[in-house]
Amino acid sequence: MDISAATALVAGANRGFGRAADAYEILADDLSRDVRGKLSGGVAALYPQLP
Repeated sequence: MDISAATALVAGANRGFGRAADAYEILADDLSRDVRGKLSGGVAALYPQLP
């Protein structure tokens, strides 16, 4: 990770990345937000290629 990406990550963490005030986690990137969003959908949401 280069210094500008690290700086952006820390700045976003300080802002809370738009998370709810009562959230226990900070999701710093799109992949993490996508996976977290699909977790509540069960296995089918995580692996749509499965029958």
